[in-house]
Amino acid sequence: MSRHGNKANPLDEVIYILLSSQTDEKKFQQAYTDLKRRFHSWKRLSRNDIRAISAIIEPAGLSKVKSENIVTLFEMIENNFGVRSLAQLKKMPDDVVENYLCSLPGIGKKSARCVMMYSLNRQVFPLDTHCFRILKRLGAHDYPHPIRRWHDRIQEIVPKDIRYALHVTLLSLGRDLCRSLTTNCGKCPLKEICCHYEENKKS
Repeated sequence: MSRHGNKANPLDEVIYILLSSQTDEKKFQQAYTDLKRRFHSWKRLSRNDIRAISAIIEPAGLSKVKSENIVTLFEMIENNFGVRSLAQLKKMPDDVVENYLCSLPGIGKKSARCVMMYSLNRQVFPLDTHCFRILKRLGAHDYPHPIRRWHDRIQEIVPKDIRYALHVTLLSLGRDLCRSLTTNCGKCPLKEICCHYEENKKS
């Protein structure tokens, strides 16, 4: 099952997910690679490096905000745990882990659950824009509320044992076929159960 480049180490995953905000996959993956190549270890990174960080990740967008968030979250983690590591989260229950991750700058509920799912093997369901869009087109929900109101509702209705598989599958589908502006419904394996596809056939 694809990991979409996500990291097994929770601290690496936090940075990877933070860089992914409001940009495309190739740009943030390259930004992450360049950042790791420059610093080798997160222990070497300090507030004095903020300009260098911003320059390295600039192609991924929002570099000033993201570089500040990166430095600040490293400081917070080190103050909280005495070391730049999130290994301690492995011993904590899901709700405590999620609340802690959401307290870090630049990390919301979806990002926190990505870290939990990919790096901590927790049975959570990160609701990103791809998943939200496809589930709406399938008819799983039809409300005009913003995505932030749906994280817990959608997670509750997705069985725990398929959350990982469903997330990565919908993510791939959203990137390849069921895009926000253009769709390739003819090649979609879910077209026979898709409300959006049925509506398009009638029009």
